[in-house]
Amino acid sequence: MIKYRKTVSENWFEKVSEDGTISASFTNRGQIGRAMWIDYQIWLDDGNVPDEYVLPTPVPAIDQLRAVRNLMLPETDWWAGSDLTMTQEQKDYRKALRDLPSTASPSLDDYGELTNVTWPTKPE
Repeated sequence: MIKYRKTVSENWFEKVSEDGTISASFTNRGQIGRAMWIDYQIWLDDGNVPDEYVLPTPVPAIDQLRAVRNLMLPETDWWAGSDLTMTQEQKDYRKALRDLPSTASPSLDDYGELTNVTWPTKPE
């Protein structure tokens, strides 16, 4: 069963398949848009109501912090090779990365981007 939903842009709609994939985005402008608009109007006339568009839920700030931190830690794994000796600065950096979830107070800005985290400075 095909469904429609409103988008965040005024007068734009999405045609959504049963599995949730978006098969088309359209407005009532242009030749293709008008044809899809007619299908949409028939669908409405059959008593259907479009779903409201729901913005995706952003990934929680602490989970974003862990994800970034988990990408940064392996970049320094080679420092701990059996044939190398880590400097104190390298040890402190790795510890600061590991401790970030408990020492930071991450938050998200209006765009869902991670803020309020002071990342440790990677030593040379």
